[in-house]
Amino acid sequence: MRNNFDIDIATQLILPIVARRRELPYSELREKVVRGDIQTGDIKAPNGELYQFELLFYWDDKPEGDVRIIASIFIDPRGPYVNESFIKAPDGRFIGEDDAHLKAGHK
Repeated sequence: MRNNFDIDIATQLILPIVARRRELPYSELREKVVRGDIQTGDIKAPNGELYQFELLFYWDDKPEGDVRIIASIFIDPRGPYVNESFIKAPDGRFIGEDDAHLKAGHK
């Protein structure tokens, strides 16, 4: 099986998926951690290649604290991948992000 993984395409595909999760309130993200949610899916690239994504929800440091979301996208789980992540505090702030991060195209 040929793997036509393209880091630029993978990044373009995963960013909107992550952006939708960033819009969720802390309470919903917290529930995903408590339930041990893992979200997976397929997304077709403009070139027809089928990518897979996975979203993981964790406590960042301690239970009931900040929530870390890690999104990965790949064609073959044993091959190259792109990760995107963010951390949301109980008060709704994003941890570890500054204006430079926002200007780079991440909301």
